[in-house]
Amino acid sequence: GVVDIIMPGWQDFALSLDRMCSAVWGGQDPKAALEKAASEWDATNKRLGLDIQKAAYEQFKKLPGSYADNTIDKLGQSVKLD
Repeated sequence: GVVDIIMPGWQDFALSLDRMCSAVWGGQDPKAALEKAASEWDATNKRLGLDIQKAAYEQFKKLPGSYADNTIDKLGQSVKLD
């Protein structure tokens, strides 16, 4: 499995993504919704500090399960039960 992102501002990113999807489902132009979400993400990164965000994301990527090629199973750390 893949874990949820763990870093400063993750709630803001998730809420922005939720608003974007809801807007598209509600009939808004997908490109406009995506551009708004990108603007919100940029504002969050600016507020928190881009260097801090980059460092936090690099730490997150080291966690098993942070992305599909870095799962416990792919790292050979999974347990098989019979």
